[in-house]
Amino acid sequence: VAVLAAACIGCSSGDDSVPGGSYPEKGNSSSMTDNKEPIVTTTDRLVVYYVDLTLSVDDDGEQIKAIKVKLKEVGGYEASSYASGSRRGYYSYTFKVPTEKLDEFVNSIESNGNVTDKTVRTEDITDNYTVCAAKRKALQEQYDSLKAMLEGELTVEEKLKVNEQLMNIATELDKYDTIMSEYKNELD
Repeated sequence: VAVLAAACIGCSSGDDSVPGGSYPEKGNSSSMTDNKEPIVTTTDRLVVYYVDLTLSVDDDGEQIKAIKVKLKEVGGYEASSYASGSRRGYYSYTFKVPTEKLDEFVNSIESNGNVTDKTVRTEDITDNYTVCAAKRKALQEQYDSLKAMLEGELTVEEKLKVNEQLMNIATELDKYDTIMSEYKNELD
């Protein structure tokens, strides 16, 4: 018997109207079979779902293969994997699964192995994303205003100062773009 620890990550994204852009594509909730409570609930918030499962599976690996086949069927992928050298038969996987398929995927895992532990946790990133988008929008407006100033009649010294400010703001915009990209990656 091998132990398989699987972490499944999905997200639910919300309203498409945020300052400075839009949320990533809206996720749909899905229902679970066997009268189980669904993991994913419909919400207008940006929520990342984490499901940690520990399973006892056969050594022949057929159950792991079935899980990976189902992963492909639901449009997910293996984000990371680990096989313990010191703990024979211990494997750990992190799967990224589209939110609308998370319940279906978890149900499939539960039916393919003996689940010995299951933990579901969520992280609501709506406020962080909204604040980041608002700050980015304000910086972009400041950048655009300074860029327009360069078109006017300025002394060489004034143009140098404006260019310096533009470079500083561009650096800040890049930072916010990176942060927002990381949020979107969590939600995809």
